[in-house]
Amino acid sequence: MGSTSARPRATTPDEPRSSPPIVFAALQTHWAVQELERARAGSDWEDHGLVFTTSTGQPIEPSNLNRHFATFTNKAGIGHERLHNLRHTAATLLRAYGGADLHDVNEILGHSTIAVTSDLYGHGVPVVQRELMNRVSELFEASGTPRLSKAVSEPALGVPGAERPTGGRSVGHSMR
Repeated sequence: MGSTSARPRATTPDEPRSSPPIVFAALQTHWAVQELERARAGSDWEDHGLVFTTSTGQPIEPSNLNRHFATFTNKAGIGHERLHNLRHTAATLLRAYGGADLHDVNEILGHSTIAVTSDLYGHGVPVVQRELMNRVSELFEASGTPRLSKAVSEPALGVPGAERPTGGRSVGHSMR
């Protein structure tokens, strides 16, 4: 984080942005602890509407946050990572394992435009591409269509009496 200001949390702890239930549960616990800190601080508490604060409600100094996060990642065996990388990790997990499209990622991360999301995360995700190709293969197998390897070995993709396309390429497919 490069500044001490941050986007205020949702209007109330009951109205979070889209988050996995495990994250919401952790935030509820955090808010309960924060309420205890608020009570202990009494009139010294300064409400800035932030999720993460010092014990008196002040914004956390970026260097302190970075130091705390480095301690956490080292203990977790991750090594040095920037806190901001968690956004990239979230977007990648949403795309690769959650099946989220760019519009979902845009809304969840709160980017200003879909173009920002597309520039950052519009690339193909290999695990998703493999899964898509497996699904296409399953469609062929489920429909009783001969396995693609057998069909490719026959003239014109398995159509009797037809000639194979020139250049050794399949119809409608460019080889890379």
